[in-house]
Amino acid sequence: MEVERFRSMLKENFKCSEGGLANWCLGMEILQNENGICLNQNQYVKQKLEEFNHVLEKDIKRKTPLDPKFQSVLEQAEQSTETEQNFPYRSIVGSLMYLATGKRPDILTAVSIASRYCSNPKKVHCNMVRQILYYLRQQTQYCIFYQKGSDSEIRGYCDSSWANNEDYSSISGFLFLMGNSLICWSSKKQPVIALSSTEAEYVAVSSATQEALWLKSLMKELGFNQGCINIYEDNEACINLSKNPQEFKRTRHIQVKYHFIRFHVKNNNVKLVYCPTQKQLSDFLTKGVTGTHLNESLRQIGLAHTISHGGELE
Repeated sequence: MEVERFRSMLKENFKCSEGGLANWCLGMEILQNENGICLNQNQYVKQKLEEFNHVLEKDIKRKTPLDPKFQSVLEQAEQSTETEQNFPYRSIVGSLMYLATGKRPDILTAVSIASRYCSNPKKVHCNMVRQILYYLRQQTQYCIFYQKGSDSEIRGYCDSSWANNEDYSSISGFLFLMGNSLICWSSKKQPVIALSSTEAEYVAVSSATQEALWLKSLMKELGFNQGCINIYEDNEACINLSKNPQEFKRTRHIQVKYHFIRFHVKNNNVKLVYCPTQKQLSDFLTKGVTGTHLNESLRQIGLAHTISHGGELE
């Protein structure tokens, strides 16, 4: 009865219709067939490319949103005084950030780096933003696909760069999959300066563990108990540090807040599992990678599905 009353109130105040799954929500398209559900922001991408077309050149193409050697680009920007008048930097970065946190994790690292310079962008930074748009112009037909009947087991992949920012800080990146479908992702500059790659990975795993615990709690409320969540990590020293309560001399300085990983590993809430670097699916969330590497990672996290002209999932 309460449900019917609520629906009646909505119809009185808003234009709405009923008939199953929605087709659009906040600029996101929802497609469904017998195989599953596909969520995409392809129309949003096209709109933004048209809106900012005046700052782009016609024939330039890019296979990745971020140059693998972006550190040297940022160093170049430090020495440069050249700016670009009337470039809508804030507007473009804001639009791209909505897209990156919505359904396009492939551009998140590049957008996160570009967002640091909104207050005083130089021409070098404007060109970094252009590269993201050039990349999107080639890659408009991506969606996240959720396959019908897939299992509800959650697993995570966590990675970190080391000292690849201009101030020698590192970047943490992680993503979580349910079955073979992407459900959340993150790419952030670390708040501390790591003195080793092990420490940088340890800080990244701390963030991933927090996310895993939240997902585990959420799934329990929904009636899907997860048990121990595996987080795949490519640094064996980091994994050993999470298991051994003894303070190693070279890691004694690491802040106490990052050692909570040990508690949850010991209590079987999360488990760090080694995986080779070439199989680390979150690598593109921490650094610039090649086009081949990026495309393969996207395929494995279910982001490489395209949509045919008839609206069917391919």
